[in-house]
Amino acid sequence: MQNAPNSQRRPNHHPMRKYDEKRFLSESLGKKLKITTLDNHDKINGTLLGWDKYHIIVMTESGPVMLFKHVLHNIMREDKRRPQ
Repeated sequence: MQNAPNSQRRPNHHPMRKYDEKRFLSESLGKKLKITTLDNHDKINGTLLGWDKYHIIVMTESGPVMLFKHVLHNIMREDKRRPQ
């Protein structure tokens, strides 16, 4: 079986995914977030304290919570301004 030329190869992941994730999380550090989980769509509100490759840490009303990224459905910032 012959390899496809470079122009026809599909990347293993979206080329901007890691950049977008890091940028979004960097800009969200210290800001209020609304997080929804995959399993039963629990909603978690809190302030982003930090993150690494597999986890994010959020300060909620009941204290800090560590979430595994693979259980997250979405993360939204609560800031009032809208992108232009």
